[in-house]
Amino acid sequence: MLSVLTLIVAACGSASESAIGEAAVPGSSIEVAEMSTPSNSYITLEQYEANKAAYSAEKVVLFFNAQWCSTCKSARTNFEANLADFPDDLTIVLVDYVTALDLRKTYGVTLQHTFVQVDVNGKELAKWSGSKTIEEVVENIN
Repeated sequence: MLSVLTLIVAACGSASESAIGEAAVPGSSIEVAEMSTPSNSYITLEQYEANKAAYSAEKVVLFFNAQWCSTCKSARTNFEANLADFPDDLTIVLVDYVTALDLRKTYGVTLQHTFVQVDVNGKELAKWSGSKTIEEVVENIN
């Protein structure tokens, strides 16, 4: 019985990852599509915090979003489908609105689907809500 249960659990895990094509962002409830090639333009908060210096010459935009937010999902889907269209100097960092309470306080973020452009020191340069395309993000950055 144990081997059958192990087989079912293993099959469910691999089937859901490959069939759905999504993987949970580590330490978060936000899911992003698996990318066949890594993109420095669209990263998790964990990736950004692990090496902030690597993004010092870029325009960094924190995207506070929630798994349950339909407009956030639309934006994530659009970003993931258009990775090749990201400007070379733009990085969007996925931030889980639900779990990133300290960052929300730091930047005064009170609703999901909020974008905050930050400099290399974390200083807020711009803040807005609702962008769903890369072009809309670019229009709002300084």
